[in-house]
Amino acid sequence: MRYESCNDILNKLPSVKGKDGVYEINLDDQKKKVFCDMTTEGGGWTLQSLDCDQFYAKYTTFHVGNAASKYKLTVSGPSGTADDIMEYDDGQTFTTYDQDNRIDSGDNCAVIRHGAWWHGSCLTLDLNAEDTMWTTGDSDRALKGTLMMVRTNE
Repeated sequence: MRYESCNDILNKLPSVKGKDGVYEINLDDQKKKVFCDMTTEGGGWTLQSLDCDQFYAKYTTFHVGNAASKYKLTVSGPSGTADDIMEYDDGQTFTTYDQDNRIDSGDNCAVIRHGAWWHGSCLTLDLNAEDTMWTTGDSDRALKGTLMMVRTNE
């Protein structure tokens, strides 16, 4: 069967409701793998195309502390198609241009990378950076775009 979008898949296959993951759709008569959110607000969201330069990471634990902890990050349980680059940011506090809160203080990574983040290193992931990179295997990849989705565990 041919599907034009994640919403089209959900409408034609209601059994996929609540089953987020990679699905195949047709765009401009070409088959593309995309990540579909089949849960949020009723599902059917096409999040990203997963061609050769695109990938995703999912974490079982992603917790941001309160202001007193300087928004300390706790992240673990990686899965998905990308390497776990956030392991370097686990336990870090949030650093901004005007407040370098890194545990291993030195250069202010928010200034260097042009973006605030939980900087374990100035050379690792920063979705707010001007030049967002993700290390996969033995190489770094420049990202054309990023999306971060957060959901509470209730």
